[in-house]
Parts: sequence; C-alpha cells; structure tokens
Amino acid sequence: MTKPESFGQYVWAARQDKGYSDRQLGKHVGAAHTTISRIENGSIPEPSLFLSLIDALDLDIITAVTLIDPYRRIYQRIMTALEVK
Repeated sequence: MTKPESFGQYVWAARQDKGYSDRQLGKHVGAAHTTISRIENGSIPEPSLFLSLIDALDLDIITAVTLIDPYRRIYQRIMTALEVK
C-alpha cells in the first residue's frame, strides 16, 4: 500500500484488504458502524478507538500517528525530546 493521504483512507484501505464491512469492523473494535464511517471520512478517533483500530487492522502505528494532526504534533514533540537526550 502506498502512503495514505489521511487516517480515514488508511483505515478504509486496510478494512477493504481484510474484507471487513464497516459493521464488522465496528463490532470488532466496539464502535458503531457510523463511527467507522465518520473516521473514514475524516473524523479523529479517540485514543482508545485509535489504538483498537491499529490492532484490529494491523496498521503501522507510526504511519497512523503521522496522519492525524493532534497525534502527529504529540509524536513530533516526543521525537524532538528524544533527540535532545
């Protein structure tokens, strides 16, 4: 898979690859299918759902984090702090 443009695109492509419907994925991660649809269309998942999606779809966490602005900023701060040490 080429680098996705958004986290929603990443989730959608991985869900398709796994053969899950939005309802099946939602049931697997404990979310409504409408929540999955909103995420695929650009909504930012809460951290616990974000991690559940990472696990359920075997997503690369670094790629996923860098696709969501608030999470990307946290990641960048962590990486900057690690470089200073």
